[in-house]
Amino acid sequence: MGNLIGVSFEVKAPLLTGQPLPILFGPFGEGNSGLFLFATGNKLAAGTLYWTDGNSPDTQSDINFLEITSPSEPLMTGVMYDGYGFIFSDKRSFMIIPTFQSGALGFIARENANSRGVFAKWSICVGRDFIYYLTENADGIVRVAGNGNPQSITNGSLYNLFPHNGKEPEPVILVAGAISTTIQPPDFTIPEALRFFYCKDYVFFRFIDKTGNHVCIVFDERINDWISYDTYADNRINAFYSEEIESTSNILVGIEGGVGKFIAGTTIRENALKSIVIPFCSDQGDSRILKRYDEIVFDIDPALGGLDYTVFYDNGKTAELIANIAGSVSPGRKKIARVIQGGTGKLARNISCRTEWRLDSLVKLYEEQFYYIPRADQINNRASDDEDAGVFGDKFFQGVIIEADTFGINKELKFVDDTGTLRATLIINHNGKVNKSYSFDTPWIAHTIMQTSVDNVEWIFYKSEYQFDIEPELGKVWETQESSHGIPGFKVIERIGIVARTTAVATLKIYYDDVIETYNLNNTAGEKVRQNFFVRSRKAKLLKYRIESANDFRIYENDLEIWIRQWNLPNTYQPVQPFGGKDYAIGAKI
Repeated sequence: MGNLIGVSFEVKAPLLTGQPLPILFGPFGEGNSGLFLFATGNKLAAGTLYWTDGNSPDTQSDINFLEITSPSEPLMTGVMYDGYGFIFSDKRSFMIIPTFQSGALGFIARENANSRGVFAKWSICVGRDFIYYLTENADGIVRVAGNGNPQSITNGSLYNLFPHNGKEPEPVILVAGAISTTIQPPDFTIPEALRFFYCKDYVFFRFIDKTGNHVCIVFDERINDWISYDTYADNRINAFYSEEIESTSNILVGIEGGVGKFIAGTTIRENALKSIVIPFCSDQGDSRILKRYDEIVFDIDPALGGLDYTVFYDNGKTAELIANIAGSVSPGRKKIARVIQGGTGKLARNISCRTEWRLDSLVKLYEEQFYYIPRADQINNRASDDEDAGVFGDKFFQGVIIEADTFGINKELKFVDDTGTLRATLIINHNGKVNKSYSFDTPWIAHTIMQTSVDNVEWIFYKSEYQFDIEPELGKVWETQESSHGIPGFKVIERIGIVARTTAVATLKIYYDDVIETYNLNNTAGEKVRQNFFVRSRKAKLLKYRIESANDFRIYENDLEIWIRQWNLPNTYQPVQPFGGKDYAIGAKI
């Protein structure tokens, strides 16, 4: 071809030496197989993973690479978890698995099912039990146990800090009484500022918020919740690291122009610092019901300086006055109990306690525990279920005993029967948890009862107990078996007294062995009425009774009288009650 001058040429796959990569993680392996470091971040091969030679972190063979994804899906970062490497793209994650090929150790990548990608290179860390990272579309922070399913840890109180389904992130406001703190969303246009760190059971998410401030939120792995929002007046804190040294460890932090370390004793910095802990409110696992909080117990070493604390209720809407736990001349870990509201307790849905002490006071706060009694939830127009008051059958409802708290305000309650008919309206007023009894102006008969309300007045309903007596069931036919009534030989009936509620004429049939006598019972228009009549004289060994009507009716056994005697024993009539339903078993209790 001869010599060419001033022409362009191209090397298809140049081998460049000494090219640093931004992401390095490891080591993997041990023993005869050697230790390996992994790296990624080559802009010209964005989907490629590289690794060093075994036991030689300064060298890398030109065959030590694996193309995992296409350049359109760049590999973002990687971590070591449970002895294995995990590499993340901006869409998914892979587990790095060792394999032997031609006697040499190499690696393959296996995609993790249901995995998610990482948003930024440094928005990931490994905690005690999980990998924590910011998801590929920045819609939240998740944690995953290796190749398991990612679980969000920001779907609760921090949900609005992240974008969701096209909705822009919004500030989150923490309220503690008159004190409120606003957490601004991260500025996701500065991905290099989105950094995760892990140190002593705490996961730190440091970022620049939308107002340009350097801030950090802290997740506690032990209690599985976010516990702190940290700000830095001079924006100097950049990284957190636990330096493991013999028999102890140091907490190192990156600051402007160097590295800082927390040490024992008093320093100029510590004299101006306070430790302030504001936990999220705790509802003891039930966000709906009210509780009466009676006591808070601190597991604490108050040291010489002691601490101040403030108890907040209902997401910080109300608070007690600032209180103090004094320092002790004999410091040491101890349990210190404090009553709430002078011992009378506080009714609330949730509770939190803000604690504050100087760092140079050497106070150690281990735990706070709240003692409470579960109460009912605060409602307005919620209806009760259809209640049978513990008795399956018809009842004569007379009144109700109610335990409730209407906060000293009148509350209107309505009571309906099992047909939906309004039967009674009561106005109640309970200031505090109080028991009161109420009678219904007009008692009624029903199987069940329901309590309703429509006045929108808030109240706390604890329980109620209906006052009633039993009532015979309705039926169109009442029929007995044949009976001798315990009387030997022939017997004869003189007269009958029947108490019934009927809405149509009813017919009484008396079966004398094989002969039937018939009598009519008047329509009582639904009222409880007694009807007496003499019957035609006829003897029989066995007797049977049948009452029937076109409409349902009730027969009252307690008031039934059938006067009967043995045929050959005159003037010895005695009453029997062979049919009907019981009533008046309890009487009027209200």
